[in-house]
Amino acid sequence: MYYIDTIEQTKGEEEGTINEYGKRDKWDLPLEQVEAKFYKKLSDVSADLVSIDESKKHYYMDIRIVDTTGGVIKKDKVGTQQTA
Repeated sequence: MYYIDTIEQTKGEEEGTINEYGKRDKWDLPLEQVEAKFYKKLSDVSADLVSIDESKKHYYMDIRIVDTTGGVIKKDKVGTQQTA
């Protein structure tokens, strides 16, 4: 059993606002398949960065694969974290 944890920052509804949210997805799959999902999500957000194209939605994402003991198997970040 593995989890993919993400923290994402996206453009808010009103100009200049930022939405930040976290999510945990649980996967009862072999690590190789969970890693494929990890890299797909990383790729999707990388292609949606505001820093590359102002019409895009994402500012930042922190992503991790975590095992059932809470150990971090893999982690990465993309984009620039925004501060309030």
